[in-house]
Amino acid sequence: MKIKSACPSILIAALLTAMVACSDSSGPPQPDKDAGVKSMQFKHSNGLVLTLPDGDFQVLESETGFRLSPPNAESMRNPFEIEVFLHPGEPSPDGEWPNTRNVGTVVARYRIEVAAGGSGGDEHTLTAWIPCQSGHIVLRQAQQSEPPQKPDFNPAWAVLAATRCENVASRD
Repeated sequence: MKIKSACPSILIAALLTAMVACSDSSGPPQPDKDAGVKSMQFKHSNGLVLTLPDGDFQVLESETGFRLSPPNAESMRNPFEIEVFLHPGEPSPDGEWPNTRNVGTVVARYRIEVAAGGSGGDEHTLTAWIPCQSGHIVLRQAQQSEPPQKPDFNPAWAVLAATRCENVASRD
């Protein structure tokens, strides 16, 4: 948080109000919902790094990255899987990337493909990529969806936002 020095009296008043509110004897202060969230960091030998809230995904390491699924995938009718991997040395992947989306401070290029599915509906696949200093990061989420329901790609976008690559030589 950036505090401007032009209004120190307002800042002091706000802090005093917060202190009085916290000293209320009606019960213990309620914790901030995000204060107790622990993060897990997954580092691949190729420099790919994921930092995710603990318990949000089951994470398995693959040859070039990670495979993620929801922790309750076994009980879901149409579970999804997310793959994220690093292509070192290549500035961008081949193919057409007709769509863009801001992911943090970078622009992701992506496409969504639909293939005929079975009893769970059509299979929708989001493929997106972002550049990094040593190549590019590619992410894929595939999910079946029965009409009129649309697939939820929010987990994929959250994973892509939580992904970066490090220079392998500078890693701990």
